[in-house]
Amino acid sequence: MVIIANKTLRDSIYGMVYRVTVGAILSITDGVTDIYVITTYYENEALHGQAHALVILVSLSMFGQLCVAMGTYARKSWGVKLKEC
Repeated sequence: MVIIANKTLRDSIYGMVYRVTVGAILSITDGVTDIYVITTYYENEALHGQAHALVILVSLSMFGQLCVAMGTYARKSWGVKLKEC
């Protein structure tokens, strides 16, 4: 039964929608928690260094993802690149 359910989720349009929805929710939640932690750290005078480090790490991660997207779609038009970024 589990194998049939897994194959149905994998092959079905509803399975794809489910996976994309769960991925989007997790990604948005991760971004919100990052922003919350950074703002909380900035409110505490003793944690400003850690807040700066987190901002740098998040920025580097975003920059790396943009570089990968630009490299992946190097031969595409700027409209496609902008949409993917």
